[in-house]
Amino acid sequence: MTESTETTAAPAAEKTPTENGTTETPPEETPEKASEEKEKETPPPKEMRAVVLTGFGGLKTVKILKKPEPTIGEGEVLIRVKAW
Repeated sequence: MTESTETTAAPAAEKTPTENGTTETPPEETPEKASEEKEKETPPPKEMRAVVLTGFGGLKTVKILKKPEPTIGEGEVLIRVKAW
């Protein structure tokens, strides 16, 4: 009599067909890859120009600075002002 050893193989990853008819195993999704992809999809924050008073006094304390556009929360509105 011959002895046979049966081993259970790990389940194979699903293969997807490609354009040329071959099959391709999808890459494994890791939390690092998912966060990297999410960062790539997130657009950079919009910037706006803001008139900022840096202290007391006349026009010497008025500065125009670039600031990130604020995000609106619940119960708030965002008003855009455009000068011609």
